[in-house]
Amino acid sequence: PNMTFREVLDVLTDVLDDGIRRKQKQNNDDSIPFLKLQSKRPAVGAVVAYSASRRELWRLGDGSYRIDDTHLSLGHKAIDELTAHVRSVRLEMALLSGEFSLTDENDLETTQPKKDIGRDCILPLLQNP
Repeated sequence: PNMTFREVLDVLTDVLDDGIRRKQKQNNDDSIPFLKLQSKRPAVGAVVAYSASRRELWRLGDGSYRIDDTHLSLGHKAIDELTAHVRSVRLEMALLSGEFSLTDENDLETTQPKKDIGRDCILPLLQNP
């Protein structure tokens, strides 16, 4: 009843991990099709929870919440604004230097570039320490 957010996340992680392992045993397979992603990026999740005993609203990741019929957002996080700015500066530098161009192959409106140099630049900021 009076768990910390870290304790709640640990329980949720254990429950998900147990479920994945059970599914792997049922399938006699180390891979789970619903967890396979098209990209090589790891799966991520978001949690928004309210602790009545602590009278705290907790957030992990990008999330919003609804109370009754009212949809609410917790607003932007400073790290999201920082990474968006760093990423845009990196891409602008690459465009100006000729390192990267918006050819048919790298048209950001219609296809994925072969290498996302903006994301590569901010990846250390996105990874957990």
